[in-house]
Amino acid sequence: MRKVIPKTASNLHIWIFTVCTLDFDALEDSLASVLVQLIEETSFQYIPKRGRAGNVSKGWAEIALAYRWGNSDNSFADEEILESIQRDLEQGCHELVSSGRLSTPVSKTVCDAATRLFRWGGVTRGKDHNPPNLASIIAVMKTAYYCSDSFDAPLDSAWTKLAAFCTASNPPKSDRFPQVIFDSRVSIAILQAIDKAAEQDSRYIPMRLAYQSRGLGYVPGRGGNRPMWIENLRANGWKSGYRNWSAQFIASKLVCKIVTALNSTECVDRMPNKLGGQSLWTTRGVEKVLFMKGY
Repeated sequence: MRKVIPKTASNLHIWIFTVCTLDFDALEDSLASVLVQLIEETSFQYIPKRGRAGNVSKGWAEIALAYRWGNSDNSFADEEILESIQRDLEQGCHELVSSGRLSTPVSKTVCDAATRLFRWGGVTRGKDHNPPNLASIIAVMKTAYYCSDSFDAPLDSAWTKLAAFCTASNPPKSDRFPQVIFDSRVSIAILQAIDKAAEQDSRYIPMRLAYQSRGLGYVPGRGGNRPMWIENLRANGWKSGYRNWSAQFIASKLVCKIVTALNSTECVDRMPNKLGGQSLWTTRGVEKVLFMKGY
């Protein structure tokens, strides 16, 4: 393990120079592999404020099976509903980027899908959420697809879900990739993992600084352990990334790299699926694990 140099004002320029001269993309690939191993080796137990605590889980596959949303004990309870929503939103996004507009029938389908998505996520309150505003939907789809904050799109706990679902099947590229639902739980899990990696290996300290300077940060949340964890994140230099498309893009790209790392190793089980078998990991699957760990 390399010696860690304290990040003080006198040596801050050293870290900036280091991160600028290193191959950041290669280091990010390395970091993704480290995060995969960290989560694989960490035990987890979901303890809600109300109701029965879950079993102790260890590793990506077990935590994915421990995923809970709503009142069901089945980690795949909402799978069919979400698959239907995803199909409709992806259809709309495909038509939008291929023709530059949404036809009237597809516009109706997309608005209905967004309504169902926001209802599922419990995010119907907020500007243009209920009913979802078509102009905002179009702006978010373009922003999410092109990974570019050039369309004056809104972003909050509802729109990040739309961004994620309308790009879910997009093949990852260096400049375009599927979006992750970047909410409080997912954001905290990602930042905590980065902090742990930096604590164990000083190579990732300048990367953390670079992420922070580029806008990656936490999304505020009040449930579970989040208030305490946010205080710890602040102590490590993290700031709020709420409503920040830069944070959305950085987190989504890192999650894509985590997906690649998961599917490239034989040391981690494949992603559990609703049929009782295993599949290749996806952004949605990684998101479920992060969602549980960030409670």
